[in-house]
Amino acid sequence: MVGSFKIAYLATAFPPIFGTSEIVIKQTYYKTKNLKVAGNAPKVHMVVHEAVHQVKSLIMEMRCLAWAHALLVMVYRFMQRFEKEHGSPPFTAPVLRFVGSALFYSGSGADKDVHLLEERIVPAEGKQFMKYINNGAAV
Repeated sequence: MVGSFKIAYLATAFPPIFGTSEIVIKQTYYKTKNLKVAGNAPKVHMVVHEAVHQVKSLIMEMRCLAWAHALLVMVYRFMQRFEKEHGSPPFTAPVLRFVGSALFYSGSGADKDVHLLEERIVPAEGKQFMKYINNGAAV
């Protein structure tokens, strides 16, 4: 799977992490174009960033996930306190959460690779997963 700035691969972790063995392995990439050859359109290639760039980008993403999780916990605690004092609101608030994540290093020296591991959300039977936040586009 290819997103706006990360390539993702479905995988299975053993032993399970994040409470599940279903995970997604991600790396950042950039696009490069080959020179145009004899009237053919240039080909676009996706190239995975080097480990140093991966670390910077993926650690920033993990920080964002951690802060987002912390803020979400604060919001739900506020909602619980408010509900105790003022009663239930006239609507049902959705139950949201952020995926678990970890940084994974493989190889050594010049062959070192860095990956972002995220839990894969597999909806329970009869349930549907709805993604509320997409960092590739605002809508």
